[in-house]
Amino acid sequence: MFLRKKGKDKKLIKWAREQKAEVPDNAKDLKKLTINKREGLLCVPNLDPFINLTQIFMQENNIAEFPKLSGLINLEYVYVPNNHLKEMPDVSGLKNLLLLDASKNEIT
Repeated sequence: MFLRKKGKDKKLIKWAREQKAEVPDNAKDLKKLTINKREGLLCVPNLDPFINLTQIFMQENNIAEFPKLSGLINLEYVYVPNNHLKEMPDVSGLKNLLLLDASKNEIT
């Protein structure tokens, strides 16, 4: 499932940009979260409401901070290249994780 309807897509972008914005109604049903090429996106809010996420795609933003992922036990893919991340959260407990791509960031 992926948000593509304009109204819901705008709500998701607003949620990502504004830390205090209302979480999308279908957060618990969302399987794929994609927010790409949003220069105003500096950090990602808490992802805990998105309990069924299997895929996160957030490339080419300005993300410098990423939240913990430990509650997202269904997560399989995390694709966050071309941001400004200095570190990634611990993913050792994510048994379903197949791919983590945080290339072209500031991780040392």
